[in-house]
Amino acid sequence: MQRLSFSKWDPSGNLTLFLPPDLPAGLAGRRPDIARFAMRPDALNAEQAGFADVANLSLQMAGNEFCVNATRSFGALAALAQARSQGLESAPIDAAFDVTVSGWPCPVRVAVKGTCPAFEVEATLGLDKLALEATPDGATTVHLPGISHRLMPQASHPLPRDLLPQARQILCRAGLDRKDACGAVWWQEAQGELAITPVVYVPGAGTLVAEQACGSATLSLALALASSRGQRRFAIRQPSGDRLTVVLEKVEKVEKEEQGASGAAGRPDATATVWATVGGTVRLVCEGELYLPDA
Repeated sequence: MQRLSFSKWDPSGNLTLFLPPDLPAGLAGRRPDIARFAMRPDALNAEQAGFADVANLSLQMAGNEFCVNATRSFGALAALAQARSQGLESAPIDAAFDVTVSGWPCPVRVAVKGTCPAFEVEATLGLDKLALEATPDGATTVHLPGISHRLMPQASHPLPRDLLPQARQILCRAGLDRKDACGAVWWQEAQGELAITPVVYVPGAGTLVAEQACGSATLSLALALASSRGQRRFAIRQPSGDRLTVVLEKVEKVEKEEQGASGAAGRPDATATVWATVGGTVRLVCEGELYLPDA
């Protein structure tokens, strides 16, 4: 029986598994199968999984998609690994890394603060262009690198009782199921607070999940509303009850000679026209070994 080391993280409810990047012989081509098994309720019970190469600060999600919450969790994993290597696991952490993540075209700056097992983690992403598509029924589709989301206001698109099959139909009708990942996101605003209900489909991993938190859906809603409201700061409630924050900043293109080693002002992509920072809590749930069935 094969066994793999793992760590399980909770970024505001979006339970995330990290598995080793180098799999035993015979398993290297079966990453999606292994991820699906690990995510099962009778295994490690998670909403998503990725293969984390801490040494090279590189994360590959099971379906090659991009995930903001997994990126934030990976930053916490990297910070904790660094602290452990220095014998400082119990000390407060204040660290930042440029990490490479599947689906996103440039490095992502991740800033981590806190003491194990609980951290506050921000991911700052550079966007050189935005693709927003509005439909006559009031929905908006936001295309990000590695994932697209269809945003539907609940005032005109009531939340269906059969959430998963309806979400899949919506995504297929919109042609979003041909993307690396896609989400059907119902949103509402009550007493001045925004809230989302996201369902995410990852074809490459074969997963369709009503997520308890979704960073890319949160970012997509902020981008869509910013274009009409002129708002730049958002706090959006997740199904878990936690809130993710988004701060948007427009910047001009920076000449090459003004860039530092990691980009202008320490950012990894100095030619972005929009910077988006998504922040919230990340908690280490557990670590251990996963036993894989012989089949």
